[in-house]
Amino acid sequence: MRLLHTSDWHVGKMIRSRSRMEEFAQVLDEIVDIAVDRQVDAVLVAGDVFDSKVPPPEAEQLVYETLLRLHFEGIRVVVTAGNHDSEKRLESVRGLLEALGVVLVAEPNHKTFAELVDVPSRDGSEAALVAALPFMSERFLIQSADVMAEAGAKYSRYSTGMKAIIDAITPHFRADTFNVLAAHFMVSGARVGGGEQEITIGMSYAVEPASLPQSAVQYMAFGHVHRPQEIPGSLMTGRYSGSLLQLDFGETEQDKSVVIVDGHPGQMAKTEVVPLSSGRRLVDLHDTLEGLEGRAAEVGDAHLRVFVHLDAPMPGLSDRVREVLPNAVDVKAVYPAAPDEEPREVRSLRPDQQFRLYHERVRKSPASPVLMAAFEEVHAEAALGEKVDAAPPA
Repeated sequence: MRLLHTSDWHVGKMIRSRSRMEEFAQVLDEIVDIAVDRQVDAVLVAGDVFDSKVPPPEAEQLVYETLLRLHFEGIRVVVTAGNHDSEKRLESVRGLLEALGVVLVAEPNHKTFAELVDVPSRDGSEAALVAALPFMSERFLIQSADVMAEAGAKYSRYSTGMKAIIDAITPHFRADTFNVLAAHFMVSGARVGGGEQEITIGMSYAVEPASLPQSAVQYMAFGHVHRPQEIPGSLMTGRYSGSLLQLDFGETEQDKSVVIVDGHPGQMAKTEVVPLSSGRRLVDLHDTLEGLEGRAAEVGDAHLRVFVHLDAPMPGLSDRVREVLPNAVDVKAVYPAAPDEEPREVRSLRPDQQFRLYHERVRKSPASPVLMAAFEEVHAEAALGEKVDAAPPA
């Protein structure tokens, strides 16, 4: 069996209100070409096909045309929904796509949890069994508790609930198939490295490596983490394939790729990471306004986040930067740090002062008024919550 594993397409995502549809079209063309050239039996898409639950029409058109192109090349496709995808929206086209050999698993069900998909090899000599498990919300885990061994349990930890579901899926794997778990969740220990900014990437939604299958599975095809990497702490072979493009400036150091997976029933998979070359890179530039003037050739067509070092505020800074760097999608002013009159203990500062100091030292720029307003609102709510239960002063 030969599979191509990809995930986190996020088609429709923009960068600072600029469309990237041309880049998405280029990289999906590249994936189709790789799948055809490498003669894969199937393509596995492990979640987050779209960037939003209401994707623009051009994003839907591009995705479905890509899936159909794979079908017409004789390649099976199995797609699992991610947390960015709309289950109902994907479910509405499921029947149409299945008639063409494209299996779209939009929602987990309360019986088998994962969709079990048989994928024969091109020559019919072998088959893969793909357990396609879409993103599982904490609410779904609670609703599903009465189906599992701990009937009626309310899982206090996401990892505990996911282990119960994975344990329920594992007995469906067979000795005569190449067994694959395709899923969309965070494994504790995975290197995020910026980019995934949703709360569902946080540790409250992380699954411990010990909760993953310890046998029966030959490969785990995961999505949700944008940095390509092996699944941490697992006894079985598996990878996060990562996103197709550098999606935001937390991913500037990441090279993107897909995974070619070769395997046979009862044997651990062999993997090959295939780099992707399509799309424009995201680049951070730090310089003075004068220094930026000679750097256009250096950065090519990259999307730019520009940090301009100034001695004082400059009106119209963004426009002046874009005159020399038209691809600057984000422009930030950086001012010299004002030396403290005397060293201060951080604990002696007010919370807003601590936050400003943190932002200046770590982000190398002043916190904006909007950010400070948001911080003060959150801090006020937290302080109010602490005071509600506090006894009045004597």
